[in-house]
Amino acid sequence: MCADIFGKKEGRWCVVVCPALNTVTQGRNVPDARYMITEATLLVIDSCRERGTLPRVLHKCASDKRRRRTVPRKSDWDGDDAYARGWKRIGKIRLPVRLP
Repeated sequence: MCADIFGKKEGRWCVVVCPALNTVTQGRNVPDARYMITEATLLVIDSCRERGTLPRVLHKCASDKRRRRTVPRKSDWDGDDAYARGWKRIGKIRLPVRLP
């Protein structure tokens, strides 16, 4: 499975999000943040496997992907919300699972 990741600069940090599995982390720069989001997402997958919830989580990911909703469009946010501005797609990460 490949998942899109989005990032934005907040002060001295680069914040990244993987909406497919709802993981968020940060790094000092984009390469560091990409590494951190990959690690965080792999930990979510491992945790779901241990609890037996991975099939349900992946099913939800597949249905969300069909809706083609990742980071909401700017028009979906209130115009005064500063947090909504600045998200950019910074790539994809490969994950060792398949969507149903």
